[in-house]
Amino acid sequence: MEKEVAHPYQAFALWLHGLALLSTGLVAWMYFDASNTFSYHPVLMTAAYLLFMAEGILTSISFRTLVGDARVSAIYTHLMLTAPGNLLMLGAFYAIYSVKVSNSKDHFTTTHGQMGLASMVASIGAQVGGAVSFRKIGLLDLFPVSMRASIKTGHRMFGLLAWLGALATLFVGLQYPHMKRGRFTHIMSACTVGIAALLLLCWFYGPPPPAKTVKEAKTVKEAQAAKLAAAAEEEPTEAKKSK
Repeated sequence: MEKEVAHPYQAFALWLHGLALLSTGLVAWMYFDASNTFSYHPVLMTAAYLLFMAEGILTSISFRTLVGDARVSAIYTHLMLTAPGNLLMLGAFYAIYSVKVSNSKDHFTTTHGQMGLASMVASIGAQVGGAVSFRKIGLLDLFPVSMRASIKTGHRMFGLLAWLGALATLFVGLQYPHMKRGRFTHIMSACTVGIAALLLLCWFYGPPPPAKTVKEAKTVKEAQAAKLAAAAEEEPTEAKKSK
């Protein structure tokens, strides 16, 4: 019996799940202090982008080949991951903003701060774009049919770029002196780069190929491919019977 080989996407996704959880836990362990308002900023921002939004984008990759109810269900899952991610991001922004106000410091004067503002605006824009491109909500019907495919493609690409920009912002933030935690800083910097690389690999490899049998198929394309394969296997048998 031939051993089934796992699709590269599955391996990359599994590593991404683990690294996202590990990174979020490590940051919470190293930085969180309930009495320190600033500590909420890195913890919430890490949970937002390295966990919730990374998983949300991964979900959007996995439903590329889905259709019908299965696709709608997967899109809802995507929404239920990215929306909390944006809320956590806004909570992180509020934490650092309130710290700046209480210390009478200017806002968005550092490279990290300016990158963070751009990432926040882009993330909110991507969320709005997702709402527009989700047909069930009804906003997509306001646009001409000829534009709808471009709107969906634009949402996917803009969302990915916004997320990558946010990870670059996290990476830059870890390099500031007040964030230095010795070897841990290098570990977290590597984890941030690793999560970005893994998600890009998932993005370019795409979900696994179609199922081998009609029963295993979850999409129209998979079912059609499975039926063709089954028909090809049955042809020799039918030919023998006719003889």
